[in-house]
Amino acid sequence: MTDRTWNDAGSPAAYATNATRGRRALFRGLTLLGLMVATPFVTSGDARAAEDDRTRFSGFLDIAPHVVVQKVKGSVATNFAVEADKSNILTNMTFRLGGGFKTPEFESVWGRPRPVIWAAALVPLNESSTIGTSFIEERNMGIERLEYSKFAVEYETSALAGVGLEFVDPVFDTGISVTAGIESLHLAARYTGTVTVESQQGANPPIAVSAKKHLTEHFIGPVLRIGSPTFVYEGLVIDFGLDLSVLFDVAGTRRQFPSSTDGTNSAEFTFESGSGVVQIGTGFQVRWP
Repeated sequence: MTDRTWNDAGSPAAYATNATRGRRALFRGLTLLGLMVATPFVTSGDARAAEDDRTRFSGFLDIAPHVVVQKVKGSVATNFAVEADKSNILTNMTFRLGGGFKTPEFESVWGRPRPVIWAAALVPLNESSTIGTSFIEERNMGIERLEYSKFAVEYETSALAGVGLEFVDPVFDTGISVTAGIESLHLAARYTGTVTVESQQGANPPIAVSAKKHLTEHFIGPVLRIGSPTFVYEGLVIDFGLDLSVLFDVAGTRRQFPSSTDGTNSAEFTFESGSGVVQIGTGFQVRWP
């Protein structure tokens, strides 16, 4: 009996891996481009003008690539002698579209912090990620039995929101902003599981059981956002920013749901999403006035 995971060059898993590598390379390229152009084009006068805006309310638009990293495990137990489990660290590539507003800074408080509130939609760039697949060949008394199982996550548009305090510290004649806060993530996805059994000699009819469940997971935790003005023109400021957050599950990590074909063959799929996620984002923020 052998247990093989499909990872050949021509397999669907290989194509998915290559696509993921391409998206990661694009994300790294955008990050490097932003770092290259972030500081040199802002003059000291522009930085002072941007700093003066901290005395009044201002709004902003947030446009950035955004990555959600999460460890997920899938398993299945059936009444037809098939059991399997797989785990993987998944990378959910998304595009963040959102905005928020900033209030006037607290001049009388040390560090002159400025409250910031934001929210955004996370639009998935990769439709799904495979947790794992398993293919087992077993020969017993001349009859070959084939078992196949697969666990995957299909991504949907998710949402995040946060609140924090922004501090500005002049560095190299530009105002580098650092925002420390709390962020919540509502991660929406469909968890799918499939298990099939076939006997090549036709000794038994094939069995196929699958299940799909929509789940919204809720996370909350600390976030750190760093921004640097790249362009200032007549009250319009474009910042390049980086943000990192570590969020923790607040609603339970283990999900179970049964599925059956005709009432005779049944399977119970279990998905565990770990205790939290890591988020990394980089992009541009347009703010006014």
